Amino acid sequence: MRTDPVLNTLESHYSKQLPFVIYALPGSMTVIGLFQRTDELFRTTTLSEKGFVMAPFHKSASVPLIPLSCSDLISADITPLYTKDGINEIVEDIDSRTRYMALVSKAVETLSNSEMKKVVVSRKKDLPLQSFNIVKFASFLFSENTDAFRYLWFHPKTGLWCAASPELLLSVTDQAFKTMSLAGTRPKVKHGERPWTEKEIEEQQLVTNAILRDLKPFTATIDISETYTSSAATLQHLRTDISGLLKSTASIKQLVDTLHPTPAVCGTPAKDALGFIDKFEGYDRTFYTGYVGPVNLGASSSSLFVNLRCIRLSNKVATIYTGGGITVLSDPHSEWIETCNKQQTMLKLLAEFL
Repeated sequence: MRTDPVLNTLESHYSKQLPFVIYALPGSMTVIGLFQRTDELFRTTTLSEKGFVMAPFHKSASVPLIPLSCSDLISADITPLYTKDGINEIVEDIDSRTRYMALVSKAVETLSNSEMKKVVVSRKKDLPLQSFNIVKFASFLFSENTDAFRYLWFHPKTGLWCAASPELLLSVTDQAFKTMSLAGTRPKVKHGERPWTEKEIEEQQLVTNAILRDLKPFTATIDISETYTSSAATLQHLRTDISGLLKSTASIKQLVDTLHPTPAVCGTPAKDALGFIDKFEGYDRTFYTGYVGPVNLGASSSSLFVNLRCIRLSNKVATIYTGGGITVLSDPHSEWIETCNKQQTMLKLLAEFL
């Protein structure tokens, strides 16, 4: 029997096809698991229950929930298991590159001739797995990218999903809240840094402006940090931290419904960006760029993260999702390269199984 109680229970639950989620907050090596005792799919309409939610990109009246009341909670520091360093190369077919660059070009054209300021477009990549061991994969996931929110979710009705997300959607403890504006992407460099481009600065500012506008009706006080460079795995982003106090009448459900989807994963104005995505992106994102996290667990707090740097695992296939924010200043080839760079976070976890 394994010495890690969380991983031991995970292995047993997965073999029985019973729902579970394990997760770790940014900066923590403590992994918390909720192991559901039945295979029922629970849903929440209010985010008022205690448990863990995984919501889709498109807004829904109810979202999947693993409730604490029907689960066993286990937490432990798992034994670290690190992957090998280095870039993991995958073969990208010319058709995929051509399609994505055409999508970016279409987005730039639309932005140039409409009131839309930004739209986020994405793609997915299916990779066949030669083998898969869920315990080893979970060990990699929680040992790497410790500055990110990491989770591994399974339900027979939704599938097996995981992510190492750098982006907080919303955290609330009593009336205090935190969120962030995170946009603009470049690879980390060891010696010196290139300046952020006008396109990247504008893209991130659009996200900041929209979040501040959307929060205004619900906040009693609000504090905004200077914009700074934030690292996530092999990438860097522009980030502005936003915090404050909520009005006594505000609920977490109201805030989430207002913030999600943010311009960082959709665009602005949201209605126009959603229309473009639905018409031209060419696939259903399902839970990619939705939100995930624990609600009302511990000290009346909730922490919800945008479902980025994520993978769906099914039928010996890993599907990696990546995307980027497009403005009128976007270059299609640069945007393609950005999605390739973003794949590296999850490719590192999969390398042993490809």
